[in-house]
Amino acid sequence: MTEDFELLRYITIGQYLPGHSIAHRLDPAVKLFSAIILILTIAFLSNYLANALAFAIVLGLVALSGVPIGYSLSGLRPALWFIIALLLLELLFSPVKGTVLWHYAVLHVSTYSLRLTVTSLLRLIDFILLISVFTLTTRTNDVTRAMERISSPLQYLKVPTRELALIMTIALRFVPTFALEMERIMKAQASRGGGLTQAPKWNIVAQARARLPLIIPLFLIALRRAEDLVIAMESRGYVPNQERTAYRQYHLVLRDWVALGIAVVLCVGLIVV
Repeated sequence: MTEDFELLRYITIGQYLPGHSIAHRLDPAVKLFSAIILILTIAFLSNYLANALAFAIVLGLVALSGVPIGYSLSGLRPALWFIIALLLLELLFSPVKGTVLWHYAVLHVSTYSLRLTVTSLLRLIDFILLISVFTLTTRTNDVTRAMERISSPLQYLKVPTRELALIMTIALRFVPTFALEMERIMKAQASRGGGLTQAPKWNIVAQARARLPLIIPLFLIALRRAEDLVIAMESRGYVPNQERTAYRQYHLVLRDWVALGIAVVLCVGLIVV
């Protein structure tokens, strides 16, 4: 099917959607810090009520950002079968605690494993949505600046925060680039009678084997892209560990402080729940 070769449409991390929502107008450092503390808070939630409230909050943030919820959730599709497999393993092979709801041989479903599976699924969706909202409403250059500003206190410990921020931004930006290259390779091999179209869609092992021939050309493309990036940075006079100015200067205004305060209050409220 044609949709089997359209990977880029299901990659939401590392792309930017122009807009005029409140999320687009917020300071990038405020957005990044808020996303980090929300992700850390959600990671420690363990009951249904807290995770349901966190999911509702994240959906509200997606609505405020103006990003279509369907497009945000499409980031789960490339790893959907892997996620389902992990959730099934967690559901059927978790330690037996609480009331046993179903049992067959070594397989069992208890209230503990059911709660663990549901909360893990909600956490994963929350993480994908929060990361997608941040990257979809923030330009790549602003992501770099936000990482530099948040990690700036580590400079007193001799941590190369600028270089680390640049590396993380490049890795984030190359996600859709590599998805596009993978899509081209898959279409080229399928047009030459490659095995990807012959693998049953529901057979995870066959699908994995059919994608093995894609790894080598994608690896070579990654090396070529990295070399081109190095040449481009050197030609523009990039020197590590040097102070650099930014074209756009950000200053926190009232809406940024309000958004930051709301994020902190939401995190505290979720922890209390």
